[in-house]
Amino acid sequence: MVVAGKIFRLMEQLPLSEIAVKLDGYRREEPFEEGDYRFTLVREVSGLSAKENALSGVYAHDYVLYVFHRGKTVPLPRTVEALFSFSEFKGSVILTVVERKRVANFIANKLSELLFEKVGGIVEARISPETLREFHRRNAEDTKITFLIMWTFLMWISCRFMGRT
Repeated sequence: MVVAGKIFRLMEQLPLSEIAVKLDGYRREEPFEEGDYRFTLVREVSGLSAKENALSGVYAHDYVLYVFHRGKTVPLPRTVEALFSFSEFKGSVILTVVERKRVANFIANKLSELLFEKVGGIVEARISPETLREFHRRNAEDTKITFLIMWTFLMWISCRFMGRT
């Protein structure tokens, strides 16, 4: 099974305990109404778990998807849930979101709004192409191992959330 994920870093230092306080119990409901269709859209953080320099949980949000059904366009609610983990690493806090790039970016921005009251407090962790190319040139075998370690890390995070440690 292939799992997509993306790693971000916090622009400002924030202790995991403070992150936990800000995210714990977060839930927003927004009514949606269109014609005969009425439902509640929810954004929430659930399943927060603090362990060994890490804080993990699930970010979920609903959105409206329009589908064609018997000659009409009908609104349907859809929920996206993504596993995330904040970890302390070399004096910084790193955020890992287990989801495709576009959704991971969206969730990182939402978490940034919750933690810093602005977008941009959480940014993509980057390795320059030159650095990666040089690392691969010097350590072709280790590069494969690095990608394997990253894949293993993402699998470990997803298994923690599924209750399979």
